[in-house]
Amino acid sequence: MLLSILSMALIVGFRDLSAGSDTISYARAFEELSGLISFEWIEIKNAFVTNNIHFVDFLFAIFTFAISRITDSFNIYLSFLLVVSLFILAKSYKRVLPEDYFFSLAIFFCSFTFVFIFGNAVRQSLSVSIIALALIKLFLDRDYRAYFFLVFIASLFHIYAVLFFSVIIILRLKNASVFLMPFYCMILSFIIPKLGVLIFNFLGLPIFSSKLSAYFNEPASLSFNFISGVFFLSVSFLLSNLFDDARVNIIFKIYSATCSIQFLALGSEIAFARLGGYRFIWEPVLAIILIAIICESKLKSTIAKYIFMCVTCIYFYWVSSSESVMYTLGV
Repeated sequence: MLLSILSMALIVGFRDLSAGSDTISYARAFEELSGLISFEWIEIKNAFVTNNIHFVDFLFAIFTFAISRITDSFNIYLSFLLVVSLFILAKSYKRVLPEDYFFSLAIFFCSFTFVFIFGNAVRQSLSVSIIALALIKLFLDRDYRAYFFLVFIASLFHIYAVLFFSVIIILRLKNASVFLMPFYCMILSFIIPKLGVLIFNFLGLPIFSSKLSAYFNEPASLSFNFISGVFFLSVSFLLSNLFDDARVNIIFKIYSATCSIQFLALGSEIAFARLGGYRFIWEPVLAIILIAIICESKLKSTIAKYIFMCVTCIYFYWVSSSESVMYTLGV
């Protein structure tokens, strides 16, 4: 596992600056922070305001500054962050699939998500991995304190992660019907982002509130977001109660929670796409579960099994023919 993580981190970390949409921005930020004599938060804020760096995430800025004290190589910096991110993600996979986690990791390395997030959105690669571990703590260990702590840490790497504090509210809807769950989440999509902006303003952190507000003010194709959001949320919510195996149900509950958080960005193109990363990283685990379901028939009824297989076929067809995937890969 360690060898595969190190290999992929070096391959992706030593990419050209022209690769992806965000790499060049992180290169500029690394150069900017490398020039600081000492770490001063006011200088980070000034650099953000003057567009010399494009982030204000406190812990990520500290990480970047600390690594710049050790090396002036941007590619080594990227590789180190990827090793940390992938190691945390592998630990999360191992908690839910102790015997097959390496296969999930291998599937993930072959996925578009790995290229899009871990090969482009550097801050979010750290954030999604920490959130994955946080969800394990919440659903598998029932450790609420660890969950809140890890969400807080993830938020200091990428502001999007702050939305996962609302998972506790969504859990209160666990007894809702599969038809009402999307409706409740749609209501929350109008409340939670605005509430986050108000909280940051109340705490005297306008720079964070403006950043969060900017993410959610990008207009989107509401119909596409709504249809895809309802589909994934409803299916995952329905499947989280169909299995005899408690661990499989927990995996689908985690996936359902990430679908719910993505649904909060219903009206924003950028936020909906970015929050999808927190959901996509669980799909390699679901792929292993799918194989087990088909081979071992773990569903409670034959009808449910065929429904699940049909939904899965539709999903994989939709993903393989996605225009956004083809465009990003340059096909």
